This record gives sequence, structure tokens and C-alpha cells, in this order.
Amino acid sequence: MALGLVDGGLVLTFGALVAADGLARVPARGVVFGRTSFGAWRAAQPATRAGLRLTAPLAPFTSGIVAPWAPATIVSAAEFTDRLSRTDGARRMLAVLGGLQLIGFVVGLPAAVAYWSGAGLIAALVVNLVISMAIAAVARGAMRRLGPSVGDGAGARLLRALSPFSAAAASNDVLRAAATHVPAVAAARVLLPAATFARWVRPFAWDHVRVSADPVLSACVGEDEIARWIASAPERIDATALGYCPRCAAEFATVAAECPGCGVAVSAFDEVSR
Repeated sequence: MALGLVDGGLVLTFGALVAADGLARVPARGVVFGRTSFGAWRAAQPATRAGLRLTAPLAPFTSGIVAPWAPATIVSAAEFTDRLSRTDGARRMLAVLGGLQLIGFVVGLPAAVAYWSGAGLIAALVVNLVISMAIAAVARGAMRRLGPSVGDGAGARLLRALSPFSAAAASNDVLRAAATHVPAVAAARVLLPAATFARWVRPFAWDHVRVSADPVLSACVGEDEIARWIASAPERIDATALGYCPRCAAEFATVAAECPGCGVAVSAFDEVSR
């Protein structure tokens, strides 16, 4: 029983150390994008202040990037898409290798020590090192495909790939490198489904037109598209909703209301107004 408690403690400790590797600094107005496995991406609202956020706990089973709202150098959505395409195969391979490494380190190593003592520890460490070296080699190739323009910190990332606590996150490290200098709006346009992106970006488009012009938003999507978003109703989610907030796209059961979050009068969906 005591041995079981020790093993459970090791598993929890190693798991916590791996999860902590998902911490990332988010700048003010930075946006965190995340997903589980190969599922759909989610976008948070821009951060109100800078701070640490848990963006990708237990990578590679989760992925997360942080996109600044207005980076010093703006990379287009097309370039971001090309970077993702160039590293897609490597990131998938790294996700598989990372999954094996994570399970082996968090679960396999404590189990090997529990059953085979010192010999189990040595064997588990050797296997872990072999997988980590394979991860480092694949990660190096992916970084080279991204080119020198995003090469800053590549050496540090490769060293991370040899660490048993962070090797599993190599696929996410390559993803973060691909997102270097990509504004949040451009990242959202590439990562999010079209309907999700239109709903997410709508408040910023409204503020751009009605409150204060945002040059980054204009550069990423163009004035014509911004005007179309503002002029058209969002895709309705609730079939019983009669109205929507023209700023945030929140839906309401009545058109005789004001959006409590935006202070904007509710507009009727087209079929309701006819």
C-alpha cells in the first residue's frame, strides 16, 4: 500500500511538472488559442493585462498558442497558413512521439521503478532518452523548414526537446514558432471555422467602425469585409431568438431590448423584420 502511494505521488508530481510546461506569458491584448487533440480551435477574448496563462497543459494532447494583437512585425494570414502547411507532417509526428514520451515518463517510469527497482529506472530513462532524441531531430527539421525569419530561440527549443519534462510539447513548440509575429486577428482567421471567426471578430469590427479605427484589424481583413460584417446579421445559433446585438452577436428572445454587455440596441434578424 505504501509503495502504491509513492507511485501515485510520482505520477501526480511528474504530471504536474509536464502540465506546468504549458504556462506562457500573454501580453496585454494578447489572445490565447487552444484545442484538444486535433479538434476545433477555440479563441479567448484579448487579455486585459499581461500575465501567465496555462495555454497547453499536457501537450501534445492539447495545443495552445499566444498571438499578440499588434506585433511589431505583422505576418499575414497567408504566410501563417504556409508555415502551418510546411510543418504539418512534422507536427503530427511530434504529437505521436510526444504522446509516447509523455505516457512513458509520467506513467511508465514510476511503474518501472515500482516493479523492477533500479534496473527499471535505468531502462525507463534509456527509452525516454531515445524518444527525446528522436523528438529533437524531428523538431530541428521542422524549425529549419520555418526558415531563419522565425529562427529566434530555435536552439533553446531544441534543448527543451531533450528535457523529459518538455519533450512532449515539441509539437506545440513548433506551432508557437509558426505563429511568430502573427497578429491575433490573422491567427483567428486561419485557425477558427469561418462562422466562429465571424462571431469572434465582430465586436472588434464594430469598435473599429463606431469607436476607434484599428489599423491592425484593417490590415488583416480589409475595410470592405469589415463593412460587410457590420451590415449583415450573424449566423443565428438559437432558432427561437428574434434579435441579436449588432456588436457582439449575442442573441435575444425580443428585439425590444439593449445588450447588457455592450449597451447597444438589439437588432431583429432579417426574417423577423420582414
